[in-house]
Amino acid sequence: VVFYFACAVPVCEGSLLKPAVQIPEETFHAARRIYNPRHSYLRIGDQLGRILQAVDLELLDPQGSLGGEAALRLGMVTAFQYAESLPDLAASEAALRRLDWRYALFLPANHPGVSPEALCGFRRRLYTSRAGMQEFGLLFDALAKAGLPAAAAVAAASPAADQAERAVQILLTVCEITRLHRLNLAMKMALSALSSARPDWLRTVFQPHWYERYKSGQVYQPAHQAPAGRAAEAGAVGEDIRRLMSALQQPGAGELAGLPEVRSLAQLWEEQYQTGPAGNNTWRGPGCAGCKA
Repeated sequence: VVFYFACAVPVCEGSLLKPAVQIPEETFHAARRIYNPRHSYLRIGDQLGRILQAVDLELLDPQGSLGGEAALRLGMVTAFQYAESLPDLAASEAALRRLDWRYALFLPANHPGVSPEALCGFRRRLYTSRAGMQEFGLLFDALAKAGLPAAAAVAAASPAADQAERAVQILLTVCEITRLHRLNLAMKMALSALSSARPDWLRTVFQPHWYERYKSGQVYQPAHQAPAGRAAEAGAVGEDIRRLMSALQQPGAGELAGLPEVRSLAQLWEEQYQTGPAGNNTWRGPGCAGCKA
């Protein structure tokens, strides 16, 4: 991921060069026409220079594979998606399309944004470094002070918490929301493919609540920040997938199990769930789906 900074003269702090950032002119004027200057993300953008001085960008990139500017942006997007309970795909789209996010991130109008894979990889790398987690906690605190509402609420609720411990909570929350979104989207796509291929068969196994849970055009709404809510949602979606997979093994299903969308759903099922001795299915422990973290 390559990020753009409209830089003035770099400011040297120790061995780390920190650019004197500027909001791209077209982003500045467009956002100011739409949003109140007290808008949370505009306040963050206006204070990004101070935030930047509070964070060691090298520590946000434990493996040295990103570069400090990219690590900062990925860390900020991770904090934003936590604040809004957004999975990686929605956060990627927000960084691409939302002017308030672009203002806070100092992105020009033609910047390609941040990929979902980059966000997942960023979390995975941070998990390998307590120093990196600590630094992300410091970034989170700086964003909270700058006005990010959800971040400020969490910081106030746990003032004695170690920054690294707080970072774990944030990263696991974002990871679980993303995993749930992937399951929900894969189930929706599988049902759509089955409806096109064999609507008569699907009618025989379709559950009434599936329409509301997986209907087309519905914006995904996770169980927000509550771990118990996310676990309950994972259990409900897992049971829906188990029921569908079981039906696909019956003789009347024919070759439906070979549909690409169904195979993708089956792969996610294997990645995210495990079957206990009693035959019960449980959601696997933390880690980004597909990242094996």
